[in-house]
Amino acid sequence: MRVLLLTDTHNELAIINELAFSERIDACIHCGDFGFYDGESPDRLTQRELQLRIRHSDLPRDLRKRSYEMGREQALEVIRTHKMLEGFVPYLSGQSRFSVPVYAVWGNHDDHQVIRKLINGTYQVPNLHLLHENNAPFLGNTRIALLGVGGNFYLEGDKLFASEYTGHGGTIRASWLQYARLIEQFKHLQQTQSPRATIFVSHVSPAKSEARLIERICLVLGIDLSVSGHMDPPICHAYSLFAICEPQEVVGRSQAAFETLCRRWEQERETSGLSAKEQAWIEDSLRALDIPDMAEPERGKRAPVGSFEDHYYKTQFINLADTPEGWAILEVEAEALTLHTRSRFPLRSV
Repeated sequence: MRVLLLTDTHNELAIINELAFSERIDACIHCGDFGFYDGESPDRLTQRELQLRIRHSDLPRDLRKRSYEMGREQALEVIRTHKMLEGFVPYLSGQSRFSVPVYAVWGNHDDHQVIRKLINGTYQVPNLHLLHENNAPFLGNTRIALLGVGGNFYLEGDKLFASEYTGHGGTIRASWLQYARLIEQFKHLQQTQSPRATIFVSHVSPAKSEARLIERICLVLGIDLSVSGHMDPPICHAYSLFAICEPQEVVGRSQAAFETLCRRWEQERETSGLSAKEQAWIEDSLRALDIPDMAEPERGKRAPVGSFEDHYYKTQFINLADTPEGWAILEVEAEALTLHTRSRFPLRSV
């Protein structure tokens, strides 16, 4: 089975079927900033979001350079004239169809109202499967489980412990409750389904700042492969924590963010408005992630299988280049996963 890994298509969705054909793909995993817009989305986007869509488009350079000077109505006119947010509309109407199953999270630049309609079934798109805290499917007929949370993640603001993702005007933020629920999903999968491997899909990179809490989740759970987007590196990056830091540094990478999260929860638990079950999920997630520093390993002694130390070596992270500059192919074989990356690395101008 050949699986396409890609991200940040930003409404240019034809490339999914094009790559599925040229790369002989059987399924696709998408890491967000998909282009989840409908015909009414432009009217819901803030002026800033409209300007960003123009700024980061392939329109003529002089038009892109003037994007931040545009008022809302002028930006709307450019967006509508060039049909910049209409790439998903043919899939909503049934005029177009994804040729392979597409498993996707949403990004920080998608329309949360469109996502809500996809989740509740108001919108139905064949071969599109949204990954979120309440949906953790297997990849096709394999025994590989897919976990995913989309949107941005940061610790500031008053919606850190919201009951679901929050969004406004074309931006989306994940809440910690989504990650806590996902940890519960993983435990349930391990107890009832025994997946051979688990892939965690996020929009934000687990290696960045506050998002290192996602990195800690992956290590604690023993995720086999984490795939993310958002950062737009010039090439696709693949690494393990073993490759980039010493054992004694691992926990410290996310400790400041974890302590801030715990402090916020202590301050806001009583006024959170969450149910007893939701509060219990958050409490359980914090206990699961409260881990001691790793000791320096003994030379010649292997870490126990399934331990945090074992995951330090084995959990692999991939951060994808934006499409079409890069993507990756994951070959699912009987006894292994094989990764191939495709990237265009621009040279300096002479």
